[in-house]
Amino acid sequence: GRYNEFKEKASVKYLIKDFEINAFLRLESRAPSVFQRKYLSNGANYSTSNIKNQGVFQFGANASYDFLGEKIKLLLFADVATVSNPYLFDDTNWVNSTGNYNFYSFGVRSAFEFGVFNFNPTIVYSPNSINYIPEVQVYGRIFVKGKLFKAKKLEAIIGLDLTYVSAYESRVYLPTMDTYNWSQTFSSSGKVLNLHAFLSLGISEFRFFVRYENIGYFWSDKTTQTIANYPISPTRLRIGFTWDFFN
Repeated sequence: GRYNEFKEKASVKYLIKDFEINAFLRLESRAPSVFQRKYLSNGANYSTSNIKNQGVFQFGANASYDFLGEKIKLLLFADVATVSNPYLFDDTNWVNSTGNYNFYSFGVRSAFEFGVFNFNPTIVYSPNSINYIPEVQVYGRIFVKGKLFKAKKLEAIIGLDLTYVSAYESRVYLPTMDTYNWSQTFSSSGKVLNLHAFLSLGISEFRFFVRYENIGYFWSDKTTQTIANYPISPTRLRIGFTWDFFN
């Protein structure tokens, strides 16, 4: 390309019986998008000069194993990424930030299925000194799934979704630009523990669902901001249905 851009991704997979290993490597060198180079509107007006390429290096790997005839599934994963010389918005223009931004994530994901009882936990640990992302993230789904009545055609699922996100430094979000302002810092977002409850009833391709979200709003600090200037969401009830059509 004009700026000697390139993008490469390689992956490898090893599988033996119930054990599987996957790994990938991604390399990129790209110029800022056209939108980042020049823009004119009522809310913003800028023109980026002396354009330089941004670099991305990412390596990820995971290993999984199934126990007891797939009743227990375990997945370990790791992800390392470095973004060099990224373009960041400073409230007026896109600025080429010299240097490297390193990100690391390690975690475990599993699934347990014993009869009608299911439990799917995920834990992610991200030891990043810049603290732009949470250091600890925990997700878990507990649900009961089974067939109802004598015909066994109506499938019912009822359960809970649990999430925990540790404190981190969130950037100020700019809706008009659909990006974050990296020139301003923001104090800790605060820890967030949330809970959702759901019920689903389905026959074949039709499914009716009810979901009560953000139950954690009752015990959380109402001033907690998940994104700068955006407080945690209050509770809400979602009711709907889905219907899959096939030719």
